[in-house]
Amino acid sequence: MLLKVLVDNTTFTGHRFDGGESGLCYYIEDDGHKILFDTGLTDLFLRNAKVQGVDLDQVDTIILSHGHYDHCGGLKYFFDRKRPVRVICHPETFVKRVRDGLDMGPSLSLEEMQERCELIMTDKPYQVTSHITFLGTIPRKLEWEGKKNVGQLVVGDKLLPDYINDDSAAIYKDEYGVFVISGCAHSGICNIVEYAKVVGESDNICGVIGGFHLLKLDEQAERTIQYFKDEMITNVYPCHCTCLPVKAKFFCEVSQYKEVGVSMELHWPPEFVG
Repeated sequence: MLLKVLVDNTTFTGHRFDGGESGLCYYIEDDGHKILFDTGLTDLFLRNAKVQGVDLDQVDTIILSHGHYDHCGGLKYFFDRKRPVRVICHPETFVKRVRDGLDMGPSLSLEEMQERCELIMTDKPYQVTSHITFLGTIPRKLEWEGKKNVGQLVVGDKLLPDYINDDSAAIYKDEYGVFVISGCAHSGICNIVEYAKVVGESDNICGVIGGFHLLKLDEQAERTIQYFKDEMITNVYPCHCTCLPVKAKFFCEVSQYKEVGVSMELHWPPEFVG
């Protein structure tokens, strides 16, 4: 698997790119497939892809981790025309959502997406390639990760609490184990890892990349880091919605911590797999 970071909150010094933003977008190659995992907030992913030599006209699949604007905002720029692309996401991804009166959802509606692509909406695990699986609904079993209300869902004329039930992730499985690819981890990064073990039929989680949604170094962050140590997950790539103090703690506590930023390339498996 080849993974290139097209959008993240952080950029790497000394590399060519058009900038970073509060959002996430990965370009992934596997089994001859060209995949986008999320699309960031704006059209930045298009510009960074061009700089990094990625031909987005070759993309055949988009995986959406959840329906927030900083992960689905780029859809309208990608689908400026109908494309022969399948989009895989949770059934609640395109539910209208707001926070403080602002639209928090994707840049295209469900109806617009249905007109522009092959839309696959599933709450069950879905095989994307022979190695990559979309996880669907993440069971939230770890009480200390909790369910946090992030804005409101617009259902008819009612505003309901939004617990981001559509938050999902993907896994890459090979002979080395299971590698987890997270978007924002509203469902809890450890809940995601636990479900990745179930879907991947392996307790060997060899790496995790993505947003961990740890915005401060609090009890949840401390328990998350301890969980990663207990599970012996050594290849850890926290980014996007993971604050600097949490990243620093991971750096001190986890042997194979890796920094993530726009222009990073991840080749999996690496020469060393912990």
